[in-house]
Amino acid sequence: MARLMASRTTQQRIQDESCVSSRTQILSLEATFIAETEFGTKYQIRGRLIGPNRIGLPIISIWLVDPFAQQTKFVTLFPNKEE
Repeated sequence: MARLMASRTTQQRIQDESCVSSRTQILSLEATFIAETEFGTKYQIRGRLIGPNRIGLPIISIWLVDPFAQQTKFVTLFPNKEE
């Protein structure tokens, strides 16, 4: 049981690190304004997301800048089929 728990903890750590890396990769790219909404300002970011295997996936991501929470929030991500 302890071995299983250690494995799950390691998997969670890897997922957390991957999420932070993905966020850092994407947010360092140029954002394009989409719209003002009642929830904040929406932006689109196009770029390549580099995985642990060093292969890049062309993506489009949508972000929301929430003026009330003063945070940038991830909305969605999908493959960029134009590239």
